[in-house]
Amino acid sequence: MYRAPGATAWQEISWDEAIERAARALKKARDENWIDTETINGESVKVQRTDAIGLIGGSQVNNEECYQLVKIFRSLGAMSLDNQTRVCHANTPPAMSAAFGRGAMTNPWYD
Repeated sequence: MYRAPGATAWQEISWDEAIERAARALKKARDENWIDTETINGESVKVQRTDAIGLIGGSQVNNEECYQLVKIFRSLGAMSLDNQTRVCHANTPPAMSAAFGRGAMTNPWYD
């Protein structure tokens, strides 16, 4: 579904159009906010990045998917990458380590 800026009604569009719109918007944000160089300690340094796009992963993203997402967004020049797991589960390993001697679950999922 797509709702044009300022519109009140949604319209149905194809997946191909939705992907095309998303890709164009991502590229536009990246290109309009591209930082090629920065001055650091009085010296011009090539940084090639953008602060206009970012990624936040979910706790159900496995290692392989997370690796791919990070590679894709880094290749776009994104610097703001995070994962919900870091925020939500930051206290889990210390608590489990104190309680069970290990900072990760040791039983199978069905338990």
